[in-house]
Amino acid sequence: MRIGPPTFLWANIFSLEQLHRRYQEGNHDGDFLSKFLELKQKNPELVDDNTVILWLLSNVLAGSDSTAGTMCATIYYVLKNPGVCQRLCDELRGANLSSPAQWKEIKALKYLEAVMRESMRINPGVGLMLERIVPKGGHTLPDGRFVPEGTTVGMNPWVINRNETVFGANTHEFIPERWLQNPGETEEAYQARFSKMKSTDFTFGAGSRACLGRYLSQLESFKLIATLFNTFDVS
Repeated sequence: MRIGPPTFLWANIFSLEQLHRRYQEGNHDGDFLSKFLELKQKNPELVDDNTVILWLLSNVLAGSDSTAGTMCATIYYVLKNPGVCQRLCDELRGANLSSPAQWKEIKALKYLEAVMRESMRINPGVGLMLERIVPKGGHTLPDGRFVPEGTTVGMNPWVINRNETVFGANTHEFIPERWLQNPGETEEAYQARFSKMKSTDFTFGAGSRACLGRYLSQLESFKLIATLFNTFDVS
């Protein structure tokens, strides 16, 4: 019996089953797998079955598991903090939402956004080093240290998202209010603080390699949480 958290073996098995089924039934247009197999046929020297499985895993895991983790974490932290739960429900139920909640109705709800941002900050969907390779010529860091070319470097969202110089005190605690304007704080100071937190949040990576599905993930999780707590009294 393996000790520790569950593996992604289920995703490997699922992806392999889909590939074998497609080989048996014949390829057809209209989904990712069909496109992957077309690429394999056109570029057999670059794409084999292992490559196709890897691409399928990216869809299955990045497209579902991380978003589901965000939803679960949000529900957990909201219910662990009754004051947060009450304030969130008050905002949602005062907004006269449709069922299910529509994005156009919830995108301007400040406390919902604060709850979701805080959930993703404290429980990012990826807890691994997002590695990059230093390009030719090397790179000098802001503090003056030089990193030679070819070096593998990386940062972990679970570490970056707990930087107290950016996110304030008690970063191990779930405090949605850190994303809102403080009493007595000027609008200019708040926007500067908010922008710094938003740009430092490493939940979806950053730059040219940021998660392509981040906005779809946020759309799904925002709508689910809004609909759940608007419709039901959860405890």
